[in-house]
Amino acid sequence: MLANQAAFGRPNPLPYYHNLTDLEFEKLLNSIFNQHITVRQKPYCDLYDTVHLMPGVGDDGQDVILTKESRRVGLIQCKHYQAPLNKPECAKEIIKFALNAVCDPTLITDPDEFTYFLATTSKFAGTATTLLASFNTAISNESKLAEWTDQVIKKYKASFGHLTFQQVEPKLLDILTCIRVKTIIPTQLDEWLYDPNYIAIVRYFFPAFTFVVPVEQNHISLTNAQLIDEFFLASTDLSSWVTPFEQTGYLHLEREETSRILRWIDDPLAPVDDEQKIPNTAIFLVGGAGYGKTTILRDVLLRLRQQKIPVLGIKADRLVLNQRSDLERELNLSTKLDGAIQQLATFHSRVVVL
Repeated sequence: MLANQAAFGRPNPLPYYHNLTDLEFEKLLNSIFNQHITVRQKPYCDLYDTVHLMPGVGDDGQDVILTKESRRVGLIQCKHYQAPLNKPECAKEIIKFALNAVCDPTLITDPDEFTYFLATTSKFAGTATTLLASFNTAISNESKLAEWTDQVIKKYKASFGHLTFQQVEPKLLDILTCIRVKTIIPTQLDEWLYDPNYIAIVRYFFPAFTFVVPVEQNHISLTNAQLIDEFFLASTDLSSWVTPFEQTGYLHLEREETSRILRWIDDPLAPVDDEQKIPNTAIFLVGGAGYGKTTILRDVLLRLRQQKIPVLGIKADRLVLNQRSDLERELNLSTKLDGAIQQLATFHSRVVVL
């Protein structure tokens, strides 16, 4: 284990570019904003109540979707770059999303209430910083707007080949001059992750690094809250699952099976054997491919998380395992799984593994 500690006790910056893949960087932002909501981090907990990680292909220029009461009120677009992002790159990235929103207005519920976060593992060049600092005004006065838009249309011909700048200019400007644009750079990520409430995220995404904390805060074992956070981070593949239907306007269908499973979890456990009184602690969700089993389990996971019930969701088809220690390693757990469950069960009436 490498200590990530600089002089005077301040941790060194985390290696976002070198230690994370493109998808892992997206999952990191997804996890951070989920934690913002969980720990009631202002102002994010007031602005968003749900965070959705989009699939890597066909994401319409939005890696992470932010919603409030099912309204699309924001997104995070992640750029896993080593070099600084320049002005044209930033502008064309935002234009790409705006063109998608012109074609599909459900991507933005209200432009005046929408925030576009542009996150990078590097930094923004000086001209890009100037553009993004006052984006609404700067983009409306930008002499290269038509040129950049035409370049985006040409690059993504399959999606925008039927469009011209002249056709979309009014609607495009309506979006670009209304949405709020904010940046996220490594120093901002460090500031969030230095907070003790986010330490489980560091352990999950940067297992080779740990922050050295003062002796009075240095616990040999994890607290219950830290274990619950680790479980939720280990459940990212399941919690971030999005169906093709949900990619379009975030259409979500409530399933009866979800309610039945939640009722079973909430009710007293029935015995397997009337004589031995052994409780039935397992239930099976059975169905063919495409029947929605993953979506049901994801909904159960998120409901239990809202109810503050410890839950670990394992998307087994993503894992190759031979023994229990392989599972603990794949999930980046800081402690043995059975010990963690036993510790949580001491303080919680229910601990759920999906």
